[in-house]
Amino acid sequence: EVVVVPAGTDPDNGVAMPTTEHPFTYTGLTPATDYELYVRADCGGGDYSPWSKEQEFTTKCAPTTIPYVENFDSYGASTSTSTTTPGPFPTCWTALNTNTTPYPYINSNYRSSGVGGLYFYSTTAAYSYAASQPIDVSQYAAGSLALQFNIMKTSANYGRLTVGVTTNPNYIDSIVVLKEYYPTDYENINTWYPQLLVVPGHYDAPLYIVFYLPEGGTRYAIVDDVLLDVAPDCPEAS
Repeated sequence: EVVVVPAGTDPDNGVAMPTTEHPFTYTGLTPATDYELYVRADCGGGDYSPWSKEQEFTTKCAPTTIPYVENFDSYGASTSTSTTTPGPFPTCWTALNTNTTPYPYINSNYRSSGVGGLYFYSTTAAYSYAASQPIDVSQYAAGSLALQFNIMKTSANYGRLTVGVTTNPNYIDSIVVLKEYYPTDYENINTWYPQLLVVPGHYDAPLYIVFYLPEGGTRYAIVDDVLLDVAPDCPEAS
């Protein structure tokens, strides 16, 4: 028998499913939820072995809808990150990096509003990358959506960042680049700059917003107040 229960729940309180299949598909789980999987042997005559916990896992997040808002204010914030104490990171987002410490994370020192902003760091050999939760944009025509966010750098040589979208958040080479930011794109340091980028193309598959700081030197960039929504008819001049 197999049973899947929310993390911390006694397996005897779950609904056991008799099976001889391997692999076995267990349906009806809630998205973005921590679960534990248990198995036990059916020895016949109503006799069972003790439950054995085989796996802990978290279900994937279901696609959300437009307008999509993420201000990084619901997960806590920190002024540092480490291998033993990773900084906060938004639920349902994907992080990829080759740093020895986990980046990006939500940093309370840098924010355009609220609690903190998403803080990226790279070196000559390490990158940091974040992709949003999946967003259902299948009903929107090509060019009808716009990505808005605030961006900042803290030093003259910082601010490098690639912004785009993808349908595969675990594959960096799949990014459809909306804009490449370089240090010369910022007039001042420690100043938040609002951005609006139109999303080209039509996507039937769930779409992910991507922020990517590639390797190539010691650099930082911060992003806050992300919004994906229908593009305005008359965008503000910039």
